Amino acid sequence: MFDQVTRKKLRFAVANGTVTVEDLWSMKLTVLNDLAIGYHREIKEAQEESFITPHKKSTVELELKFGVVKHIIDTLLAEEKKAKSRAARSAETAKLKEIIAAKQDEAISKKSLKTLLAELESLQAEDRDD
Repeated sequence: MFDQVTRKKLRFAVANGTVTVEDLWSMKLTVLNDLAIGYHREIKEAQEESFITPHKKSTVELELKFGVVKHIIDTLLAEEKKAKSRAARSAETAKLKEIIAAKQDEAISKKSLKTLLAELESLQAEDRDD
């Protein structure tokens, strides 16, 4: 599909002019959605039977444009979903690390004073040896 679109050097009409396939990737999903809806509507209109005009206008170009825009929308939505999932996992990981650190602090604070003093003395002795 992309090879056909690039070979034909198709351009996509938007509110402020025309854009290339490459430009579509950086557009907002709402703009892409409007484009897809417009192309879909044009394809449907071109396929309607007319008893006054016997021949249908070609929809090949429209279908190519629609296919590209739809593919880009689907890809961007999948990437957005993946990013949200990654962010949620990252937040959960940070939360678990905080809880683990708190549990480790709690375990240390439950040690007897004698044990804590002994550990402190051991660490300080290692520092003197270095």
